[in-house]
Order: sequence, then C-alpha cells, then structure tokens
Amino acid sequence: MGEILVKGRRKTKSMKKEEMSLKTDYGYFTKEGREYVITRPDTPMPWINVVCNGDYGFVVSQTGSGFSWYKNANLSRINRWDQDLITDTWGKYIYIRDEKTKKFWSVSWKPVCPKFKKYRVTQGIGYTKIYSLYENIGQELLLFVPPDEPLEIWELRLKNLSSHKRKLNLFSYFELLLGNALDPHREFQKTFIETEFDEKRKIFWGRKRKIPVPDHISTGLSEYPISCFHSVNIEPIACEGEKRNFIG
Repeated sequence: MGEILVKGRRKTKSMKKEEMSLKTDYGYFTKEGREYVITRPDTPMPWINVVCNGDYGFVVSQTGSGFSWYKNANLSRINRWDQDLITDTWGKYIYIRDEKTKKFWSVSWKPVCPKFKKYRVTQGIGYTKIYSLYENIGQELLLFVPPDEPLEIWELRLKNLSSHKRKLNLFSYFELLLGNALDPHREFQKTFIETEFDEKRKIFWGRKRKIPVPDHISTGLSEYPISCFHSVNIEPIACEGEKRNFIG
C-alpha cells in the first residue's frame, strides 16, 4: 500500500475509571452510553458493529474482521466473509512491516493475532475505532461511512513511541466477492473477477464479469453494479490483485 516514516515519542491517555459503566472482563460502556469499549480481542464470540448510511455499509468485529456491501448485504457484497463464530478470520485488514527488522503484524488482532501490549476497540454509533500498541508503535484506526456517499473511509494514525526513527510499510488486504454471499463455489466465482490498477489516478479497481450460467448461480441483483475501487492518500509503491502472490 505505501511506505511511511514515523518518529517521536508521545504517551497515550487511558480512560478514567469513573467514565466506565457496566464493566465486565471484556469491556464497558462509556459514561454517556453511546459507545461500548472492548478491552481485549478474545471475546467469547465476535462482537460486531454495523455501520450503514442506508445505501452502503460494513460490518466489523472487535478482531477487525468483517465485510462491506452496497444496497444489499447478502446479494451485493464487496468482499468475502464467513459468519464463523469460532475463528472470525475473514475481512479487510491492514498489515504493518518494519523494514529494518522485517517483522510484520496487523493493526487489528486478526489475521496475525499479535500479542499487543494494549488493545482497545470502541464501537460507536456510525463508527468503530481500533487502538493497538505493538513494537512501540501506537496504532489508531477509525472506520466510518460518510452520510451521503457509497463508500467507507479508514483513517489510520501511527505514533512512534520509541526514541529512534522507524521505517514502516503498510499493506491493505481483502478478498473480493462482488456478488451474492450465497454463491456456492468461491474458486469458480473468482474466475470472473478482474482487477486493475489505474496508474494515473492511483486507484485499484475490481470488477466481476457477467456469468453465463443459470440464475441460481448468481453474481447479485442485476440492478447493482458489480465493481469497486480502493485508494489511499499516499502513493502506493506496489499493487497485487492475486491472492496467491500476496500470501504465498
């Protein structure tokens, strides 16, 4: 996705105990009751937030897993997701790699499951915030959907809490579906998905061709577009549309 340098030292403030309500081993409500804060990722089952403006939406769990959709959450999904209450390992993720040590981890708990020094997920009305601390890098990811646009925004802030400069690479990852969540054969469906990188606008495109088979093998409702885009606010240094090449 991109490469950044982070430097400096800054301490984070923890929430005061008197602001907590109905505290459990896994989290608490804030004093106003408009947010639920999850303080550890290994909850008994995935605890999710559904964010939608009526047109476009996404689901995200406390592990960082989840999916996005346009118009219809079952018939027009953008990325693959499996409602697995045990592993919760499908979603859209951001990896970080330290270019000096070559050590890598994920901003959220899944998929790498780092042993974070701190981890906190705030599920609010219309947004989710994931804060994690690992390798002396403070990571805060804000996810939300604009009220009038069919897209989602991820705002990632990194803080270097060590005393020396760090050179980090960021990698975004998700597996496209672009169709019906009930499509029975993922390897068959992916045959019809094409990806392309727009060099001029620095945008990654995903499209799904119409499948010439009976209606019961669907790509979603015909009135919904079966394409998507992904872009970042720093110029990417590489882009890959093949899962085998990314994971190895």
